[in-house]
Amino acid sequence: MSANQGLPSDLMSRLAAEVRGATRRMSREQVLDLADMLHDEIRARREVRSWRPARERAVGRC
Repeated sequence: MSANQGLPSDLMSRLAAEVRGATRRMSREQVLDLADMLHDEIRARREVRSWRPARERAVGRC
């Protein structure tokens, strides 16, 4: 991931450390729920940035 698409690498490293610290205090179920929420948010943001919905792009690949 380049810096113009996300956080610069130093900030990404700090964020990763914060997430690791937070997830150590969470149950496995909570970590999986968090991962699902993050995945949904990333997918939604990508959808907003794209010019076509993901389903239309996927149909074109078949």
